[in-house]
Amino acid sequence: MSFGLRITCTRSTRRGMYHMMRIAPNVLFTPWGNGNGHLMRMIVLARHAESQGASTTIAVADEGEEKLVQQNGISTYRYTHRFIDVDPWMAWADASFVAHAIGSDRLMIRNTSPDIVVSDSRLSMHMAAAMERVPVTAVVQDMDFPGYCYPGRPREQLWAQVEVALKSVFTTHKWVYEYADPRELMQNAGVIVPGIPELEEIPRVVNSEAVFVGPLTGHYQRSRASPTLHQDGTILFYRIVSVDTIDEFIRAFNDILNRAVVATGDPRVTETLAPKLRGTGARVLTLWNTSEEGGASPSCAIIHGGHGTLLHMAQAGVPTIVVPDLSPERYANALKAEMLPSMTAVTSGLHPVDLTWNSQGNQIRVVRHDAVRRALDAFDLTAARSAASALARRLQRYTIGQAWRAIVAESRVPTLHSDSFRSNGDVPDS
Repeated sequence: MSFGLRITCTRSTRRGMYHMMRIAPNVLFTPWGNGNGHLMRMIVLARHAESQGASTTIAVADEGEEKLVQQNGISTYRYTHRFIDVDPWMAWADASFVAHAIGSDRLMIRNTSPDIVVSDSRLSMHMAAAMERVPVTAVVQDMDFPGYCYPGRPREQLWAQVEVALKSVFTTHKWVYEYADPRELMQNAGVIVPGIPELEEIPRVVNSEAVFVGPLTGHYQRSRASPTLHQDGTILFYRIVSVDTIDEFIRAFNDILNRAVVATGDPRVTETLAPKLRGTGARVLTLWNTSEEGGASPSCAIIHGGHGTLLHMAQAGVPTIVVPDLSPERYANALKAEMLPSMTAVTSGLHPVDLTWNSQGNQIRVVRHDAVRRALDAFDLTAARSAASALARRLQRYTIGQAWRAIVAESRVPTLHSDSFRSNGDVPDS
């Protein structure tokens, strides 16, 4: 399989080139809502931008994200709205939420005065930046391109619901909605894809314009001289063990728990699981960091199929088993993982018709741990390690410096169909 590097700057503007010449531009990074993979992309990019003399700020949703960003020496800005007890994806189908998000994002722009906004799939930021006339580069996966459908599904229900909410907001503000697909709003700015062509199913109609910059994961913090780590026999379980399935997990992996590291992705889940695994030999962590110099990587990773985690393991040269939940995105990522000789997937019991964003919000796990154990026992780790190491070497062709230059070169003020977006509109007081 060939992994050719392709970075093209087809939409550079004079404004974008101006940013490249600036000594210290002010950059605002806005993740779409929450999620470790989305936030890590912003951290990796912000750290590099800071090393190039930029001043950076990352918007965060809660105290946990704020702490993680600040630990990396980056300033934060707290989103004014909350995601408590609301699935972030479904929140964008709520017209009142979208309207508030647009207003609070405009206020954020005014308070931070960015020269460039780097928006990770944050729909409201594109409208806010258009109204404030600030250049944006969108960091988007294949699912955010117009026309994309998840495997085995028609047009995604989520985006149909988002479209209804957007039309309501547009009508309230007397704006003109002229989009065949609401995801066109995210394409009306500079766009980069944080992945590789072989694992991003960009719709053919826009594929020729896609700018692939490679993975944007925490693994970039490792030395370029040692992209992979020695493997210590550890088996990483990332976000596939829950309180509801802990007994089943212990039964399935009882004989190898002394090799297990259970990473939850959420400090609250870590606090709950740690006592239940005490005395088993398993370690319980919140996040697993393969970027620490001198550290070891797992001999195998069993993950939930998040985009960032999947690419992180590819960069680290770790054989991987993907076990998705009812998330349409993670199911799609599992199918992509099976295209790589260093990875496999367990999707038994999952059917595309059952995969909905509402179900994902419940964190239901359909695949049983005994099925995962059988997959692990059947996985040819020797062949997978060789393939994983080769893949990690190929991915070295992508660098964070190249990604950052593409972001700056692609940045432009979002275009919207209606001139009424130039009006002042409503901005919250706080």
